[in-house]
Amino acid sequence: MAAAKTNETAVATTTAAVVDPIEEATQKFAALAEETTKQFTEFAEQAKATQKQQSLDAIDSYEQAVLALVDDFEKAATEPKPELTNIVDVTREMTTAYTAAARQLVG
Repeated sequence: MAAAKTNETAVATTTAAVVDPIEEATQKFAALAEETTKQFTEFAEQAKATQKQQSLDAIDSYEQAVLALVDDFEKAATEPKPELTNIVDVTREMTTAYTAAARQLVG
């Protein structure tokens, strides 16, 4: 009977030794997957924030360029004409409205 107990103990120890590495590997894999997911989420949030800032910077640059062009066009005109004033005013208003709408979409 002592031999039977020894065999049972050996089988139980062998089975436990086989299960433990599998469980350990599963736990390590789960921890690695969780850490990877966490890092990926952080990177995605950083990319989103960077993209948003770059979009807002591009909108600001566009607005500044168009308004500078309109100002230069207005200064280059040698004589004031009512049509010119209307075109300049409309261009300024449309540019301001367009960029404000774009900022709302981005932000």
